[in-house]
Amino acid sequence: MDAKDKERQVIARYLKPTLKAAGFRTRALTWWRFSEDICLILNLQNSQWNSKDHVSFWLNFGPALSSAVRAGHVSHYQNVASVREDSFLPEVRRRSRIHRSGLGYCIDMETDVDLFIEEFSVDVEEYILPAIGRLTSTAAWLEWLRKAKADFWVEQIERKLASLQR
Repeated sequence: MDAKDKERQVIARYLKPTLKAAGFRTRALTWWRFSEDICLILNLQNSQWNSKDHVSFWLNFGPALSSAVRAGHVSHYQNVASVREDSFLPEVRRRSRIHRSGLGYCIDMETDVDLFIEEFSVDVEEYILPAIGRLTSTAAWLEWLRKAKADFWVEQIERKLASLQR
């Protein structure tokens, strides 16, 4: 089994069922869930440098305004802000056996899929899902982004909200 096959196993055996249980719908490598006035979009982004021997990927998260999204036609391009998984992880988890800061999650020919899933589940279930579970509205995203000093994304959301009020 090559690294790409292993990544497919992680997605099929762990990520898709876990996100489905958390209320997300899916199409390909994009998941979404509506809440309050947003649609939370999660996208798995593969590195352009992936090969059969080495795969790295990131999880991108962001809110899209519910009024701008049609169910079944959800794309990560509809996000008005976008952050990666490491925004929700403590430093120790950003530098684990499976996650390398800047490189995202890494799978190679030596990776044991079961051990990868075990480690990955810690990030997803202990940090990522609880964090995004609190981000259920534009107000919650704006508050979180302000605390993170992500002014660019705050401005993007505010600009989008203003354009909808015109």
